[in-house]
Amino acid sequence: VEGFTMPATQHDALVWMSGSAYDMVFDMARTVIQDLSGKATLQEETTSWSYRHDRDLTGFVDGSENPTLLDAPAEDAQPGADYLRGLDALTERLATCNDLDALLTASLEALSSFFGYNHSFVLVPDEEDKRLFTVASRGFPDSGIGSEVAIGKGIIGVAAAQRSPIAF
Repeated sequence: VEGFTMPATQHDALVWMSGSAYDMVFDMARTVIQDLSGKATLQEETTSWSYRHDRDLTGFVDGSENPTLLDAPAEDAQPGADYLRGLDALTERLATCNDLDALLTASLEALSSFFGYNHSFVLVPDEEDKRLFTVASRGFPDSGIGSEVAIGKGIIGVAAAQRSPIAF
C-alpha cells in the first residue's frame, strides 16, 4: 500500500541462499544487497555450508529434530552417494520414457532418489530468451508449474543469465 510503513526491528527478513560454488553465492548475495539497498540494510551475515546436499553431519535431513552426533545411530546415517551407479540407473530410466511428461517426471524422481535432491524443478526459456517458465517440479508444497522468472532478475534469473546451476 502506497505510503504505508510498519515499525520494524533488526532481523525482520531472512535471505537464505545456497549454491554449488562460493563465488556464485557471493555474486548472488551482492545482487540481493544491491537490490534491497534503500529498502533494507544488512544487519548480520552468517555463512555456513551444507553436507551432502540437505543433510547434516549425522546424515539426517537437516532440521531441528536431528539427533546429536553422539545420539545418532551409525546405521541410520546415510552412506556416501554412488553417483556413477545413480547416473547409470538414471540413464536407463530415461531411455524408457516415451514422452516429455514421462521424461521430466523420471528426471526429477531420479534427482531425489539417486542424488538426494528432494526439491527440484525444470525451467525452459521462452522463444525470445527473456523469461523462464517452470514445466516440472518436485518436492514443493505447490507444483509451481507455469510460474515464470525474468532472465537476469533474482537468484534464478541471474543463474540463468550466467548459465550457472543452483544446488540447494
